[in-house]
Amino acid sequence: ASRAKSMIVANTSHEIRTPLNAIIGMTEMLMETPLMPDQSEMIQTVSRSSELLLGIVNDILDFSKLDAQKMRFTYSDFDLQDLVESTLDMFAEIAGSKGIELVNIINIPSAYSHRIHTDPARLQQVMINLINNAIKFTMQVEVVVRVSCEGVEDQARKRELG
Repeated sequence: ASRAKSMIVANTSHEIRTPLNAIIGMTEMLMETPLMPDQSEMIQTVSRSSELLLGIVNDILDFSKLDAQKMRFTYSDFDLQDLVESTLDMFAEIAGSKGIELVNIINIPSAYSHRIHTDPARLQQVMINLINNAIKFTMQVEVVVRVSCEGVEDQARKRELG
């Protein structure tokens, strides 16, 4: 039963992704043409929204992979600050329309790089879900994404002693 459910979810997500990828591709092509400022804003909203929708479809597929124990992570080095900022950029218009300011605070000791080694797509998925929920349910005027390093000193000491 679990396998059948996973196959249905995988097939359905593929059927949704095909036209969605066409929308994303056509939107990108349209953004490269001369547009009036208001048209440009609208097409950027379509682009961000379709990327978010694709993310949701991918989330659903990932849940089915987790259920089937077939989830794979892709680790790479990337700049954490860039990832946080690009993720917040996806929500700028939605948050702005609700009068919500998006703020990011990255508190990493200067001795350490903002480059980290993990799965950026999965980390961005988590941030998208958290930010989306924060925007939906906040009664405040801002949503703050705070990133900090904990336990870094202990890890550095272990490397020095190791």
